[in-house]
Amino acid sequence: MSKYLYLVFLLLFPVMLTGEIFYVSASGDDNNNGSSYDKAFKTIAKGIVRAQAKDTVLIKEGAYYEKDTRIDKPGPILIKAEGKVVLDCGKGRGFIFDNASKIEIDGLEIKNYTAGLQFGSKNNGARNITIRNCSIHDGGNGFGGWDGSVSDILLENLDVYNNTNCGGDFTIPNGSITNLTVRKCKIHDNLCKGGNDGFGIGHKGSKSGIRIINCEVYNNNSDGIDIDADGTVIDGCIVYNNGIPGEGTPSWGVGIKVWKDSKIINCVLYHNGYGKDGNPGISIAGPNCLVANCVISDSQDAGIVTGGSVKLVNNIFYKERTAVRADGNGSYNMDSTNIEFYCESETSEKSLKVDPKFVNPPSDFHLKAGSPAIDAGIKVDKVATDAEGVNRPQGKNFDIGAYEFKE
Repeated sequence: MSKYLYLVFLLLFPVMLTGEIFYVSASGDDNNNGSSYDKAFKTIAKGIVRAQAKDTVLIKEGAYYEKDTRIDKPGPILIKAEGKVVLDCGKGRGFIFDNASKIEIDGLEIKNYTAGLQFGSKNNGARNITIRNCSIHDGGNGFGGWDGSVSDILLENLDVYNNTNCGGDFTIPNGSITNLTVRKCKIHDNLCKGGNDGFGIGHKGSKSGIRIINCEVYNNNSDGIDIDADGTVIDGCIVYNNGIPGEGTPSWGVGIKVWKDSKIINCVLYHNGYGKDGNPGISIAGPNCLVANCVISDSQDAGIVTGGSVKLVNNIFYKERTAVRADGNGSYNMDSTNIEFYCESETSEKSLKVDPKFVNPPSDFHLKAGSPAIDAGIKVDKVATDAEGVNRPQGKNFDIGAYEFKE
Protein backbone atom coordinates (compact mmCIF):
# COMPACT_ATOMS: atom_id res chain seq x y z
CA MET A 1 0.00 0.00 0.00
CA SER A 2 1.40 3.41 -0.97
CA LYS A 3 1.83 6.11 1.68
CA TYR A 4 -0.90 8.16 -0.08
CA LEU A 5 -3.42 5.33 -0.03
CA TYR A 6 -2.54 4.57 3.58
CA LEU A 7 -3.29 8.17 4.62
CA VAL A 8 -6.60 8.02 2.73
CA PHE A 9 -7.39 4.79 4.59
CA LEU A 10 -6.72 6.47 7.93
CA LEU A 11 -9.03 9.35 7.07
CA LEU A 12 -11.87 7.15 5.83
CA PHE A 13 -11.55 4.33 8.33
CA PRO A 14 -14.30 5.51 10.75
CA VAL A 15 -16.92 5.62 7.96
CA MET A 16 -15.93 2.33 6.36
CA LEU A 17 -17.29 0.20 9.19
CA THR A 18 -20.72 -0.93 8.07
CA GLY A 19 -20.83 -4.32 9.77
CA GLU A 20 -22.12 -5.37 13.18
CA ILE A 21 -21.60 -3.54 16.47
CA PHE A 22 -20.63 -5.62 19.49
CA TYR A 23 -21.03 -4.14 22.96
CA VAL A 24 -18.86 -4.75 26.02
CA SER A 25 -19.69 -3.81 29.61
CA ALA A 26 -17.96 -4.62 32.90
CA SER A 27 -21.38 -5.78 34.15
CA GLY A 28 -22.02 -7.93 31.08
CA ASP A 29 -21.67 -11.68 30.50
CA ASP A 30 -19.56 -13.39 27.85
CA ASN A 31 -22.46 -15.82 27.31
CA ASN A 32 -24.54 -12.93 25.94
CA ASN A 33 -24.69 -12.18 22.21
CA GLY A 34 -23.22 -8.68 22.54
CA SER A 35 -25.94 -7.04 20.47
CA SER A 36 -26.57 -4.16 22.93
CA TYR A 37 -25.36 -2.90 26.29
CA ASP A 38 -28.24 -4.82 27.87
CA LYS A 39 -26.83 -7.97 26.26
CA ALA A 40 -23.18 -6.97 26.40
CA PHE A 41 -20.13 -9.19 26.66
CA LYS A 42 -18.14 -8.86 29.87
CA THR A 43 -14.66 -8.84 28.37
CA ILE A 44 -13.00 -6.85 25.61
CA ALA A 45 -11.36 -10.08 24.47
CA LYS A 46 -14.74 -11.68 23.74
CA GLY A 47 -15.82 -8.68 21.70
CA ILE A 48 -12.63 -8.94 19.63
CA VAL A 49 -13.09 -12.69 19.12
CA ARG A 50 -16.59 -12.10 17.73
CA ALA A 51 -15.71 -9.12 15.55
CA GLN A 52 -14.98 -9.63 11.86
CA ALA A 53 -14.04 -7.23 9.07
CA LYS A 54 -16.04 -3.97 9.11
CA ASP A 55 -17.33 -4.61 12.65
CA THR A 56 -17.08 -2.29 15.66
CA VAL A 57 -16.51 -3.16 19.32
CA LEU A 58 -17.89 -0.51 21.69
CA ILE A 59 -16.71 -0.62 25.31
CA LYS A 60 -18.81 0.94 28.05
CA GLU A 61 -17.23 3.11 30.72
CA GLY A 62 -15.74 1.02 33.51
CA ALA A 63 -12.75 -0.98 34.74
CA TYR A 64 -11.69 -4.15 32.93
CA TYR A 65 -9.20 -6.69 34.27
CA GLU A 66 -7.76 -8.57 31.31
CA LYS A 67 -4.30 -9.42 30.03
CA ASP A 68 -2.69 -10.77 26.86
CA THR A 69 -5.59 -9.74 24.61
CA ARG A 70 -4.57 -11.07 21.21
CA ILE A 71 -5.76 -9.63 17.90
CA ASP A 72 -4.93 -12.03 15.07
CA LYS A 73 -7.33 -11.22 12.25
CA PRO A 74 -7.78 -8.79 9.37
CA GLY A 75 -10.09 -5.82 9.61
CA PRO A 76 -11.10 -3.13 9.32
CA ILE A 77 -12.20 -3.45 12.94
CA LEU A 78 -12.71 -0.50 15.29
CA ILE A 79 -12.33 -1.01 19.06
CA LYS A 80 -13.60 2.13 20.76
CA ALA A 81 -14.17 3.29 24.34
CA GLU A 82 -17.37 5.09 25.26
CA GLY A 83 -16.50 7.09 28.36
CA LYS A 84 -13.57 6.33 30.66
CA VAL A 85 -12.47 2.76 30.00
CA VAL A 86 -9.56 1.47 32.12
CA LEU A 87 -7.84 -1.77 31.14
CA ASP A 88 -5.78 -3.21 34.02
CA CYS A 89 -3.50 -5.84 32.53
CA GLY A 90 -2.54 -7.53 35.80
CA LYS A 91 1.17 -7.37 34.92
CA GLY A 92 0.56 -9.23 31.69
CA ARG A 93 0.53 -7.66 28.25
CA GLY A 94 -2.18 -5.34 27.00
CA PHE A 95 -2.95 -5.86 23.30
CA ILE A 96 -0.89 -8.22 21.14
CA PHE A 97 -1.15 -7.65 17.38
CA ASP A 98 -0.36 -11.09 15.98
CA ASN A 99 -0.73 -11.16 12.19
CA ALA A 100 -3.40 -8.48 12.51
CA SER A 101 -4.22 -5.80 9.94
CA LYS A 102 -6.51 -2.76 9.63
CA ILE A 103 -7.23 -2.49 13.35
CA GLU A 104 -7.97 0.76 15.18
CA ILE A 105 -8.11 1.21 18.97
CA ASP A 106 -9.51 4.50 20.23
CA GLY A 107 -9.83 6.04 23.69
CA LEU A 108 -8.65 3.41 26.20
CA GLU A 109 -6.57 3.80 29.33
CA ILE A 110 -4.11 0.91 29.61
CA LYS A 111 -2.07 0.25 32.76
CA ASN A 112 -0.23 -2.33 34.89
CA TYR A 113 1.40 -4.31 32.06
CA THR A 114 4.72 -5.73 30.98
CA ALA A 115 3.99 -4.30 27.52
CA GLY A 116 0.97 -2.12 26.84
CA LEU A 117 0.93 -2.59 23.06
CA GLN A 118 2.92 -5.38 21.41
CA PHE A 119 3.23 -5.32 17.61
CA GLY A 120 4.12 -8.72 16.17
CA SER A 121 4.52 -12.12 17.82
CA LYS A 122 6.54 -15.27 17.01
CA ASN A 123 7.49 -14.33 13.44
CA ASN A 124 4.01 -12.93 12.78
CA GLY A 125 3.96 -9.20 12.12
CA ALA A 126 1.24 -6.56 12.07
CA ARG A 127 0.23 -3.95 9.52
CA ASN A 128 -2.14 -1.00 9.14
CA ILE A 129 -2.68 -0.54 12.89
CA THR A 130 -3.91 2.76 14.35
CA ILE A 131 -3.91 3.60 18.06
CA ARG A 132 -5.55 6.91 18.97
CA ASN A 133 -6.44 8.91 22.07
CA CYS A 134 -5.14 6.35 24.55
CA SER A 135 -3.35 6.69 27.89
CA ILE A 136 -0.65 4.06 28.45
CA HIS A 137 1.02 4.19 31.84
CA ASP A 138 2.51 2.52 34.90
CA GLY A 139 3.91 -0.60 33.33
CA GLY A 140 7.12 -1.96 31.88
CA ASN A 141 7.28 -0.98 28.17
CA GLY A 142 4.54 1.31 26.93
CA PHE A 143 4.50 0.11 23.31
CA GLY A 144 6.79 -1.46 20.77
CA GLY A 145 7.68 -3.96 18.09
CA TRP A 146 8.31 -7.57 18.98
CA ASP A 147 8.75 -9.87 16.00
CA GLY A 148 8.02 -10.29 12.32
CA SER A 149 7.32 -7.62 9.72
CA VAL A 150 5.50 -4.60 11.19
CA SER A 151 4.35 -1.83 8.86
CA ASP A 152 2.04 1.16 8.43
CA ILE A 153 1.56 1.96 12.12
CA LEU A 154 0.00 5.22 13.32
CA LEU A 155 0.23 6.20 17.00
CA GLU A 156 -1.69 9.44 17.52
CA ASN A 157 -2.54 11.52 20.57
CA LEU A 158 -1.20 9.02 23.10
CA ASP A 159 -0.12 9.87 26.65
CA VAL A 160 2.64 7.40 27.59
CA TYR A 161 4.21 7.77 31.04
CA ASN A 162 5.50 6.25 34.27
CA ASN A 163 6.95 3.16 32.62
CA THR A 164 9.83 1.33 34.28
CA ASN A 165 11.67 0.55 31.04
CA CYS A 166 10.59 2.83 28.21
CA GLY A 167 7.73 4.77 26.73
CA GLY A 168 8.16 2.95 23.43
CA ASP A 169 10.72 0.87 21.53
CA PHE A 170 10.30 -0.41 17.99
CA THR A 171 13.56 -2.35 17.82
CA ILE A 172 12.66 -5.68 16.16
CA PRO A 173 15.91 -7.72 16.10
CA ASN A 174 14.58 -10.50 13.85
CA GLY A 175 12.12 -8.45 11.83
CA SER A 176 11.36 -5.00 10.47
CA ILE A 177 9.43 -1.81 11.13
CA THR A 178 8.35 0.19 8.08
CA ASN A 179 6.26 3.37 7.88
CA LEU A 180 5.80 4.21 11.56
CA THR A 181 4.23 7.58 12.40
CA VAL A 182 4.14 8.83 15.99
CA ARG A 183 2.08 12.01 16.02
CA LYS A 184 0.87 14.41 18.72
CA CYS A 185 1.95 12.04 21.49
CA LYS A 186 3.25 12.82 24.96
CA ILE A 187 6.04 10.50 26.13
CA HIS A 188 7.23 11.44 29.58
CA ASP A 189 8.40 10.49 33.06
CA ASN A 190 9.66 7.06 32.03
CA LEU A 191 12.43 5.60 34.19
CA CYS A 192 14.33 4.02 31.27
CA LYS A 193 15.96 1.30 33.36
CA GLY A 194 18.25 -1.12 31.54
CA GLY A 195 19.43 1.57 29.12
CA ASN A 196 16.08 2.16 27.45
CA ASP A 197 14.79 5.53 26.21
CA GLY A 198 11.68 7.66 26.20
CA PHE A 199 11.14 6.45 22.64
CA GLY A 200 13.71 4.49 20.70
CA ILE A 201 14.52 2.29 17.73
CA GLY A 202 17.79 0.43 18.25
CA HIS A 203 20.55 -0.92 16.06
CA LYS A 204 19.09 -4.33 15.18
CA GLY A 205 16.54 -5.30 12.56
CA SER A 206 15.37 -3.45 9.47
CA LYS A 207 13.69 -0.05 9.83
CA SER A 208 12.59 2.75 7.51
CA GLY A 209 9.93 5.40 7.07
CA ILE A 210 10.04 6.67 10.68
CA ARG A 211 8.23 9.96 11.34
CA ILE A 212 7.87 11.61 14.76
CA ILE A 213 5.58 14.61 14.41
CA ASN A 214 4.43 17.25 16.92
CA CYS A 215 5.24 15.14 19.96
CA GLU A 216 6.16 16.33 23.45
CA VAL A 217 8.93 14.25 25.02
CA TYR A 218 10.10 15.15 28.52
CA ASN A 219 11.31 14.02 31.96
CA ASN A 220 12.64 10.69 30.70
CA ASN A 221 15.66 9.35 32.58
CA SER A 222 17.61 8.55 29.42
CA ASP A 223 17.46 9.81 25.82
CA GLY A 224 14.18 11.46 24.95
CA ILE A 225 14.24 10.17 21.35
CA ASP A 226 16.89 7.72 20.09
CA ILE A 227 16.46 6.50 16.48
CA ASP A 228 18.74 4.33 14.35
CA ALA A 229 16.88 4.34 11.01
CA ASP A 230 17.65 5.75 7.57
CA GLY A 231 15.52 8.70 6.49
CA THR A 232 14.01 9.48 9.88
CA VAL A 233 12.02 12.74 10.12
CA ILE A 234 11.48 14.44 13.49
CA ASP A 235 9.27 17.50 12.99
CA GLY A 236 7.65 19.98 15.36
CA CYS A 237 8.57 18.20 18.60
CA ILE A 238 9.16 19.79 22.01
CA VAL A 239 11.86 17.87 23.88
CA TYR A 240 13.03 18.85 27.36
CA ASN A 241 14.36 17.64 30.72
CA ASN A 242 15.57 14.31 29.34
CA GLY A 243 18.67 12.53 30.58
CA ILE A 244 18.20 13.40 34.24
CA PRO A 245 18.99 10.10 35.97
CA GLY A 246 17.29 8.47 38.91
CA GLU A 247 18.15 5.41 40.95
CA GLY A 248 19.06 2.49 38.69
CA THR A 249 18.70 4.52 35.49
CA PRO A 250 21.35 5.40 32.86
CA SER A 251 23.98 8.05 33.52
CA TRP A 252 23.54 9.44 30.00
CA GLY A 253 20.72 10.97 28.03
CA VAL A 254 20.25 13.53 25.25
CA GLY A 255 17.17 15.22 23.91
CA ILE A 256 17.31 13.70 20.41
CA LYS A 257 19.84 11.15 19.12
CA VAL A 258 19.99 9.97 15.49
CA TRP A 259 22.37 7.34 14.10
CA LYS A 260 21.60 7.53 10.37
CA ASP A 261 20.74 10.23 7.83
CA SER A 262 17.86 12.13 9.42
CA LYS A 263 16.01 15.44 9.40
CA ILE A 264 15.26 17.30 12.62
CA ILE A 265 13.09 20.32 11.81
CA ASN A 266 10.89 22.80 13.68
CA CYS A 267 11.85 21.34 17.06
CA VAL A 268 12.36 23.02 20.43
CA LEU A 269 14.88 21.41 22.80
CA TYR A 270 15.87 22.70 26.23
CA HIS A 271 17.47 21.48 29.47
CA ASN A 272 18.52 18.07 28.16
CA GLY A 273 21.54 15.93 28.99
CA TYR A 274 21.94 16.64 32.69
CA GLY A 275 23.00 13.09 33.58
CA LYS A 276 26.30 12.20 35.18
CA ASP A 277 27.99 11.99 31.78
CA GLY A 278 26.82 15.42 30.61
CA ASN A 279 25.22 15.18 27.18
CA PRO A 280 24.05 17.51 24.40
CA GLY A 281 20.61 18.56 23.23
CA ILE A 282 21.07 16.71 19.93
CA SER A 283 23.53 13.91 19.12
CA ILE A 284 24.28 13.26 15.44
CA ALA A 285 26.01 10.03 14.40
CA GLY A 286 24.77 9.66 10.83
CA PRO A 287 25.85 11.20 7.52
CA ASN A 288 23.99 13.89 5.59
CA CYS A 289 21.77 14.98 8.45
CA LEU A 290 19.78 18.22 8.52
CA VAL A 291 18.85 20.30 11.54
CA ALA A 292 16.66 23.21 10.43
CA ASN A 293 14.46 25.80 12.14
CA CYS A 294 15.12 24.45 15.61
CA VAL A 295 15.60 26.19 18.96
CA ILE A 296 18.21 24.51 21.18
CA SER A 297 18.80 25.84 24.68
CA ASP A 298 20.42 25.06 28.03
CA SER A 299 21.95 21.66 27.27
CA GLN A 300 24.46 20.23 29.75
CA ASP A 301 27.02 19.77 26.96
CA ALA A 302 26.92 21.50 23.56
CA GLY A 303 23.64 22.18 21.82
CA ILE A 304 24.65 19.67 19.13
CA VAL A 305 27.49 17.13 19.17
CA THR A 306 28.17 15.47 15.84
CA GLY A 307 30.26 12.46 15.00
CA GLY A 308 28.56 12.36 11.60
CA SER A 309 27.84 15.20 9.21
CA VAL A 310 25.10 17.78 9.60
CA LYS A 311 23.86 20.86 7.78
CA LEU A 312 22.53 23.60 10.08
CA VAL A 313 19.96 26.07 8.73
CA ASN A 314 17.73 28.65 10.45
CA ASN A 315 18.48 27.49 14.00
CA ILE A 316 18.74 29.43 17.26
CA PHE A 317 21.26 28.33 19.91
CA TYR A 318 20.39 30.06 23.17
CA LYS A 319 22.18 29.87 26.52
CA GLU A 320 24.46 27.01 25.50
CA ARG A 321 28.04 26.22 26.55
CA THR A 322 28.73 26.08 22.83
CA ALA A 323 26.33 25.71 19.94
CA VAL A 324 27.98 22.83 18.06
CA ARG A 325 30.96 20.54 18.57
CA ALA A 326 32.39 17.97 16.16
CA ASP A 327 33.89 14.84 17.69
CA GLY A 328 36.16 12.37 15.89
CA ASN A 329 35.38 12.51 12.17
CA GLY A 330 32.31 14.64 12.69
CA SER A 331 31.61 17.74 10.62
CA TYR A 332 29.02 20.49 10.33
CA ASN A 333 28.06 23.29 7.96
CA MET A 334 26.80 26.35 9.86
CA ASP A 335 26.02 29.54 7.95
CA SER A 336 24.64 33.02 8.65
CA THR A 337 21.06 31.78 8.93
CA ASN A 338 21.88 30.49 12.44
CA ILE A 339 21.84 32.55 15.63
CA GLU A 340 24.15 32.03 18.61
CA PHE A 341 23.16 34.11 21.60
CA TYR A 342 24.23 34.03 25.22
CA CYS A 343 26.53 31.05 24.54
CA GLU A 344 29.72 30.65 26.54
CA SER A 345 31.87 30.06 23.46
CA GLU A 346 31.40 30.86 19.78
CA THR A 347 31.01 28.08 17.22
CA SER A 348 31.02 29.95 13.91
CA GLU A 349 32.15 33.37 12.71
CA LYS A 350 29.35 33.28 10.16
CA SER A 351 26.43 32.91 12.61
CA LEU A 352 24.46 35.91 13.85
CA LYS A 353 25.25 37.05 17.40
CA VAL A 354 21.96 38.80 18.18
CA ASP A 355 19.23 38.51 20.79
CA PRO A 356 16.40 36.58 19.08
CA LYS A 357 13.88 38.25 21.42
CA PHE A 358 11.81 35.28 22.54
CA VAL A 359 8.48 35.90 24.22
CA ASN A 360 9.28 34.11 27.50
CA PRO A 361 11.94 31.39 27.38
CA PRO A 362 11.95 28.53 28.19
CA SER A 363 8.17 28.33 28.41
CA ASP A 364 7.64 30.25 25.18
CA PHE A 365 10.17 30.39 22.33
CA HIS A 366 7.92 32.33 19.95
CA LEU A 367 9.43 35.51 18.51
CA LYS A 368 8.48 38.99 19.67
CA ALA A 369 7.72 41.75 17.20
CA GLY A 370 10.97 43.29 16.05
CA SER A 371 13.00 40.11 16.49
CA PRO A 372 16.05 40.01 14.19
CA ALA A 373 15.11 36.36 13.45
CA ILE A 374 12.01 37.47 11.52
CA ASP A 375 12.51 37.06 7.74
CA ALA A 376 16.21 36.34 8.33
CA GLY A 377 16.19 32.70 7.27
CA ILE A 378 16.19 30.91 3.95
CA LYS A 379 13.80 28.47 2.33
CA VAL A 380 14.31 24.84 3.35
CA ASP A 381 13.23 22.21 0.85
CA LYS A 382 10.05 20.33 1.83
CA VAL A 383 9.53 22.47 4.96
CA ALA A 384 6.20 24.18 4.29
CA THR A 385 5.03 24.94 7.85
CA ASP A 386 6.42 25.73 11.29
CA ALA A 387 6.09 23.74 14.52
CA GLU A 388 2.44 24.73 14.88
CA GLY A 389 1.43 24.19 11.26
CA VAL A 390 1.67 27.88 10.31
CA ASN A 391 2.68 28.30 6.69
CA ARG A 392 6.27 29.34 5.98
CA PRO A 393 7.06 32.06 5.16
CA GLN A 394 4.68 34.57 6.72
CA GLY A 395 6.80 37.46 5.43
CA LYS A 396 9.38 37.77 2.66
CA ASN A 397 11.57 34.92 3.93
CA PHE A 398 11.53 32.08 6.44
CA ASP A 399 11.93 33.15 10.05
CA ILE A 400 14.80 31.65 12.03
CA GLY A 401 13.65 29.29 14.81
CA ALA A 402 10.76 26.90 15.28
CA TYR A 403 7.90 29.39 14.97
CA GLU A 404 6.93 31.87 12.27
CA PHE A 405 6.05 35.29 13.64
CA LYS A 406 2.40 36.27 13.10
CA GLU A 407 1.00 39.73 13.69
